This record gives sequence, structure tokens and C-alpha cells, in this order.
Amino acid sequence: MICTEVEEFTVEIYKENEWIDLLKTAGFDQIRIFKAFDSGKKPGDNDESVVYECRK
Repeated sequence: MICTEVEEFTVEIYKENEWIDLLKTAGFDQIRIFKAFDSGKKPGDNDESVVYECRK
């Protein structure tokens, strides 16, 4: 190893309804939520990540 670089960043976890409110406030009205890596399915309660598809 030649060099080490450390980066620190803050992560905020949002609930689904909080994301939807933020997206609507930003002007999006067509909001769809998908299971990550499988766009044909809706996310389940145990999914750690989801995909939001939005249009203005």
C-alpha cells in the first residue's frame, strides 16, 4: 500500500413517506417505487434499498 485516504460523510435515512413528501415538494408528481435490482416488483418491508422513478 502506498497511501491511505480517509473520507467521512453523514448518511441520513429517510422513510418512504418522507421521500415522497420531499419529491413532491421538489415538483415531482409521477412517483413510482421499485425493488432495487428488480424493477418489476414492489419493495418489501425488509428491503434495505429501493429505487424511486419520478417525473415532473
